Amino acid sequence: MKTFFFLIALSVALCHAAEIDESMDPPSWTWIRWGDVGGNYFRVRWLPVEDADSYNVYLYKGYDSTNPVAQYENVNATNFMIGGLEIFNVYGIRVQCVGKGGHLSRLGKPTRTWTFGKTTTTSTAAPTAPTPVGKCGVGFFTCETNDECIDESWWCDRKKDCADGTDERNCPGSCEEIVSWSPNGNFSCSRWNSPKSACFFQCNKTAGYQRDGAYWFKCVRGKWRLPVPTCRLLAPKDFTLLVISSTNVTFTFGALQDAASYIVNSLTGADGEEIQTPTGYTLEGDEVLFTVYDLNPDTTYTISINAVDLEDVDSFPTEKITFTTST
Repeated sequence: MKTFFFLIALSVALCHAAEIDESMDPPSWTWIRWGDVGGNYFRVRWLPVEDADSYNVYLYKGYDSTNPVAQYENVNATNFMIGGLEIFNVYGIRVQCVGKGGHLSRLGKPTRTWTFGKTTTTSTAAPTAPTPVGKCGVGFFTCETNDECIDESWWCDRKKDCADGTDERNCPGSCEEIVSWSPNGNFSCSRWNSPKSACFFQCNKTAGYQRDGAYWFKCVRGKWRLPVPTCRLLAPKDFTLLVISSTNVTFTFGALQDAASYIVNSLTGADGEEIQTPTGYTLEGDEVLFTVYDLNPDTTYTISINAVDLEDVDSFPTEKITFTTST
């Protein structure tokens, strides 16, 4: 086992040591369809690059996009199946172009998936397949990809029979399909949006994100049982009153790595009424100095602050702090 990981590390090191051609771009889009994910495998796909002779595929575990656990060289296709994985784990993929003379592009942006814990099965009889029946003809269901044919009794039987899983998509009683989610997390739905299918959500904890809702939920009677959660930055920490005057107050708190800005979540007076007033902040190393202006003298206020990430999503708010301006 030690030898295996040593060879992987050596292979990755040699690949990174090869010449990087900055004029060659990696694939602009890499994705993993939910229908291509199982308990211990998944297939990754990417858009072709004109100048690429082949591709190198890097496998990462968790949210680490720096240290691959495996590398697959000179893949002569725009998709690749990876097996032998652990169930219920997050895996990431980055794809690199190999050009003429062995020149390499930069690594593409990571795409991630979550392997399933188990396969959903049922003994319930499938409903009648929809019309039109497609190229496969009467008595069959035509899969969306490559016009694969399956028996019509397999349509919507809560088992994935088409290679692309489209036999379990938009079944009677289905929910609104979840087609995308936060760039700071991953989601997997067991059978698209069909009845009793389950969706799982996980945020990038390493970068400081956390769900504001449920870890998973099911589609029941045409509705998702719970709202789709959002990945939010955790609230800024070490929120401390620094300077106070009759009209201004300055706080300090720890800066967040993925924060693009900081705003007031709520500012209320002693009567509980929301107040709008100018604010500003500066970064001092790993701390934020946040100032609230144009306050009234000898007045009590309560404030909490949000960070805003690069996707314009508010963080969880800080705890509320009450202060009184001087006279």
